[in-house]
Amino acid sequence: MNTEVRIERANRIMKVRGEPASNDVPDWNNKPDSYNRDMIACLNWYNSHVDQTKMRAVCEQRAGRSLKNASNNDVMQLGALIRMSEQGAAFSPDHCKRIADLATLLVANEEAAAPVERQRNIRADQASIAIAQIDGALDDFITNGTPVSIETILSQFKFNREEKFRINAYLERVNGQYKDSVESKDADVKQAWSSIKLKQRKELVDITSVSHMTKKSAKPVKSNVVTSADQVIAVNEKHGVVQVINGSAMKMVGKTIVGFDQKNSFMVRVKGVTSSTKVADIKKMIDDGKRIAQPVTGRLGQLWVVV
Repeated sequence: MNTEVRIERANRIMKVRGEPASNDVPDWNNKPDSYNRDMIACLNWYNSHVDQTKMRAVCEQRAGRSLKNASNNDVMQLGALIRMSEQGAAFSPDHCKRIADLATLLVANEEAAAPVERQRNIRADQASIAIAQIDGALDDFITNGTPVSIETILSQFKFNREEKFRINAYLERVNGQYKDSVESKDADVKQAWSSIKLKQRKELVDITSVSHMTKKSAKPVKSNVVTSADQVIAVNEKHGVVQVINGSAMKMVGKTIVGFDQKNSFMVRVKGVTSSTKVADIKKMIDDGKRIAQPVTGRLGQLWVVV
């Protein structure tokens, strides 16, 4: 993810420059109404501004020992909470218990880390990688309007139950932020999200909806077998994007084209394209358009129409 984009996003949400100070950190005792919002904002800031090496050092300094077996996700979370506490944060009883349990677990893993436990820590990073990719795709959508399919990103991974829970929790949290940006009447919230158009924020609510991700998809536009040595052109008129899929012996499986050549397939941003535009005109638009770095997956969502 582009570092400048992440910094701007965190500053927009928190409306601060630099590390969260005593007025920004969550305070269960004096600011219970904004506690959850402050917690999310601070975690976003540390994830955006402080790398894993520094956070691991923060945790090791507090623990007084090496934590080489701890996962990057655990040290990022615990390190952020430690830094918040040093800035004067007051956590809820539930969070205090979770922090204590996490710290105890990390130290216990160092004292007697079995191979199976180390494998669990490695797999936990798969959810972190997926979340980072989703976060980057959402920022690209906000900045450049590039279409994003969370379902496509998640299809690249095989998650266990714990990882699925973390992914769903992340989507629920992000979806809640976007919903709040649309529905909240608070002046500070409106100001924090003023750089993103209301229409785009509503689209983000739909994109990050867990129910939207789990509901059954409509039938594909075309379910016929694609002929050998064929070229498939699909348009997304909402976002002005054309997908050019090349290959031999391709076929449509559900809403996905398989057997295509990834190296020779690409997406192009164009102007004025619709599903009724003639193929010859679309091909001219492709020649004049700007290619998108996002790789072609062959998955055609509801916004894509095969021409």
